[in-house]
Amino acid sequence: GGSNCATGKDGPEIQPQPAVWTNPADSSTWAYVASYFHGAAAYKIAVDGSGKPSLSQQWTGANCTTPVYANGIVYCLAGNKVVALDAATGASIWNSTALGTIHWQSLIVVDEHVYATDGGSQLWSFLLDGVFRGKFE
Repeated sequence: GGSNCATGKDGPEIQPQPAVWTNPADSSTWAYVASYFHGAAAYKIAVDGSGKPSLSQQWTGANCTTPVYANGIVYCLAGNKVVALDAATGASIWNSTALGTIHWQSLIVVDEHVYATDGGSQLWSFLLDGVFRGKFE
């Protein structure tokens, strides 16, 4: 790779998987990505009449990683907190209390909960209503 290649130390590579949402207002498809030191961003995916796809940046947000989507909200890890962002605007909805040390963890959404683990082997659970419900060991 050349000088523009992401190295994992200083590059803008995407971390780790994008989240996807179909906006019910206009049936557009959006992708949410987070990159090393550049935070979260939302892109609307468009396809022109000849079938050529393009991305249009809609917003940039919190310096966070591992975005997941559920019920109109993008959840991601920012430092040692879970943050919730409005999917359409990127506006901050809420931040969790501090979790333990976060390094290489990812969020998952299962059955109306967002789950996060921390470096202390704790499992944290958040209902999708945005209210913290507790941690599990």
